[in-house]
Amino acid sequence: MAGGYDAFAEAALAEREQAHWPPFARVAVLRAEAPGREAPIAFLDEAKSLAESCGVGGIEILGPATAPMERRAGHYRAQLLLHAPSHSPLQRLLARWLPLIEGTPNARKVRWSLDVDPLELF
Repeated sequence: MAGGYDAFAEAALAEREQAHWPPFARVAVLRAEAPGREAPIAFLDEAKSLAESCGVGGIEILGPATAPMERRAGHYRAQLLLHAPSHSPLQRLLARWLPLIEGTPNARKVRWSLDVDPLELF
């Protein structure tokens, strides 16, 4: 690339700013996996409904969707993406949402994790 690393970094940051992606916004990914295909999606559907009921505005919830590599090591994987304009609404949602998720019966049917500001979305 002409201009080397500095030009690349400048262009990448400009793209991220225009698209409202980190570091110009905040992202969290709720991931779920289970031996069957239905359990992760059911868990994430319920988690999405709970997030919407928390009443924290300005957060876009994308999914649930199967992971780019849906099946790995005998487990089906899916994810839910939360996109926030800044740190504080995302943290407000997470503080209200996580205890609700932990209390659902579907949470015990899957292995799940939350990744705030993930390095990758796969």
